[in-house]
Amino acid sequence: MSEPPDFLEILRIVTRYFRQRKVRYVIVGGIAVSVYGYPRSTQDIDLIIDHEELEINDFCKYLCMNDFQITENDLLAAFKEKSHATIFHRTLSTRLDIKGNFSIEDKDTLDTALELPLEDFKIIIVSPEAFIIHKLKFGSPRDLEDALAVYIRMKPKIQTHELHRIARLTNLEPLLSELIEIADKSIEEQKKWVNEQLTKD
Repeated sequence: MSEPPDFLEILRIVTRYFRQRKVRYVIVGGIAVSVYGYPRSTQDIDLIIDHEELEINDFCKYLCMNDFQITENDLLAAFKEKSHATIFHRTLSTRLDIKGNFSIEDKDTLDTALELPLEDFKIIIVSPEAFIIHKLKFGSPRDLEDALAVYIRMKPKIQTHELHRIARLTNLEPLLSELIEIADKSIEEQKKWVNEQLTKD
């Protein structure tokens, strides 16, 4: 009996499907944090896909053939409700968290995604600018820490005009301004800023 595939192999299997079927997708979440220089242990593969390009029955069959637990109805229900579909692997702790293209922000994230190498294959991943703004929008302490970490590490490569464009799209310019200012402060001040966001309306 062969060994179960590791996390990278699962990522390769999933992205191969989208590439071969020409379905637009973008990886967000913990993988993006790690790719942009803030190592994080994760077994989740978070994706936004252009669900209107997806043949749901074919996709579900492909996932089941690769030991994921999913039915066509599960995915249809998630898309109908404009929510996430969480799909578990039968033998690994890896899970897929798939969201459709339901908003202006989702479309923009797909449109501005980047193709980057990962090991011996390539993935489509959220741009650092979109990643930072999405994390500000979600707003949990972990999200804010991720936004700060990626901004600090990627600052020399960040396209400032693009960062502000996405902030305007999501009405987050004031919070982005705070992040940019606090990024030059001490770690203690950064932690204080993160905690202060929890007390705001």
